[in-house]
Amino acid sequence: MSSFFRCATFASLVFISFFSAVATARAEDKPAGDNDTDLRLSIGFDYSSGNYGTADKTKLWSMPIGLIYDRGDYSFDVSVPYLNLNGPTGTFLVAGGRAIRINGQPVSQTATVNGWGDIVTGVTRYFSSSDENGIQFDVRGSIKFGTADATKGLGTGKNDYSLQTDAYMPFGNWNVLGSLGYTFTKSPSDVQLLNYWFASVDGSYQISDKNKVGAIYGYQRTEVAGSPDPQDVQLYFRRKIGKASSIRVYMLKGLNDGSPNWGGGMSALVSF
Repeated sequence: MSSFFRCATFASLVFISFFSAVATARAEDKPAGDNDTDLRLSIGFDYSSGNYGTADKTKLWSMPIGLIYDRGDYSFDVSVPYLNLNGPTGTFLVAGGRAIRINGQPVSQTATVNGWGDIVTGVTRYFSSSDENGIQFDVRGSIKFGTADATKGLGTGKNDYSLQTDAYMPFGNWNVLGSLGYTFTKSPSDVQLLNYWFASVDGSYQISDKNKVGAIYGYQRTEVAGSPDPQDVQLYFRRKIGKASSIRVYMLKGLNDGSPNWGGGMSALVSF
């Protein structure tokens, strides 16, 4: 009898915080009203490990790769991750906003799958106040296309649709970013998924012109009835390189069984 993983949805707190980080970088590096165009490559390496209320660990490696094109007050992005998932079969888990259904033998065993995940594409519109130090905000719409290999359990084969808004406010060397969004899910035949809200609060401090440290609290309503709402906190460091390029490293701690026990990673935005 074969065993395989079923990833029931692609959205996760890691990706929510990633796009919030992109919004923060955009607000700092290119204020609304700047009509220049810019093309950036994003690449990241993320790892998480958690028990999710069971006796066994599930480990997830992810390498998201994307392109971001800025033109005036608009931004267009597309990304896809390469995934490596290892954990127990025959168990139903929620991994930091990712509902993971693992189908297989009745007796729990360990299995590994890997491959390309779903493609996500989005459009963002940026706004700002007339005050240079005033509030800036954006509205983003995105589609997760069900392009991952469903036969390997790397996706549902269904599309999801999300709306998100971010508000950014500087206070001297301090910066606050709040994010709120909603995802409309499409369920595969073997599991019923719920639409869900997600939110995050990012507080950061500018150490110097190029260096920043910050913390993020992330929350998401569960998309699986009866499972805990994923919540986590992150600590991160961002180093600006040039006008619109940067690197970012972070550590993550889950706050309940809906999130990984811990995680970490790094990402880079490279401007062309």
